[in-house]
Amino acid sequence: MPAQTQAHVQLQPPALSESEWALARWEDDGGPPFEPSPVRAAGQWLRISAALTDRLPEFAGREDVIVTCEHGTRSGAPAAFYPVTANLEIDAALFAPLEPATINPRRPGDEERYPVAWGALVHEAAHAAHSLWATPPQLHGTALDAAAWLLEEARVEGVQLARRPADRRFLRACAHTLILADINAQTPSDRWQAAFAASLILARRDAGILDPDETEPLEQTVTGILGPDILDTLTAIWTAAHATRDDDGPGMLDHARAWCQALGTDASGAEPAGGGRPGELAEAIGKVVERVRANEAAQAAAQAQATAARTARAQAKAAEAARARQAAQTAERASSSMSAESISCGS
Repeated sequence: MPAQTQAHVQLQPPALSESEWALARWEDDGGPPFEPSPVRAAGQWLRISAALTDRLPEFAGREDVIVTCEHGTRSGAPAAFYPVTANLEIDAALFAPLEPATINPRRPGDEERYPVAWGALVHEAAHAAHSLWATPPQLHGTALDAAAWLLEEARVEGVQLARRPADRRFLRACAHTLILADINAQTPSDRWQAAFAASLILARRDAGILDPDETEPLEQTVTGILGPDILDTLTAIWTAAHATRDDDGPGMLDHARAWCQALGTDASGAEPAGGGRPGELAEAIGKVVERVRANEAAQAAAQAQATAARTARAQAKAAEAARARQAAQTAERASSSMSAESISCGS
């Protein structure tokens, strides 16, 4: 699969570049600390990183993962998790257009202001919680490796959703960010890439993240490229992958092997470079993204309307209760006044 998707989960962070080593040596020799940007120097993203680290156990169920939020990631992906070092990266750009000084992840509910960034965090937390297997070193860089981690993308989201249903809206919010990082207008519409897109989107449908009406444009396009029989075979493979245990690496590799066989790809060779007319898959995915956004907007509007209706009912009941109290107080005062007058007349 494209390097960006596989970059979501790497065993450890990429090696330091020559320039980074030079900067490290400069600091070791007594040079001033390297400050690559005013934002980083201001410490806001460091504060946000610490806050995200504090919140992560809610989603990952583990307390050893350190979150780093900076402009850009070493992996090149919008976000990434490194199992060996228990590090999680998230690109600060996902929080745009918010000013970092206004971002406070420690405050529950603040994530509602940046659902895309929070969805990326949840996705990587799902990897931290549920990607408990690794491809053997001798298989790194093969089509088998690529297919296995492609199948893992929707699998971990499905398991996360079963454990934490409320994460669904955040995973939906960032789905286009994670998907469009790997599919663009230059992506060829060949069999491997069509299967790749199907696993990113149709498998997320079957995992409960996306809805059938949203994914229908891509399903039509992929069916035209692969044919219904191959798509049915791939669907059976990712369905089986969704039911695979978190630590069952051999099982995931078996699914990946079946994936390569269905597509006529040498599992031990490199991932196919691809060919064919570009743009078709990206266009279909664009339609999926539009439908997801429309459904989310409609749901948000319905929720806002329901909230407004509840507020109006509560206000009406409060006003009615206030009127009743006022009427009771008026009646009580009138009764007291009449009693006082009666006593006065009697005397």
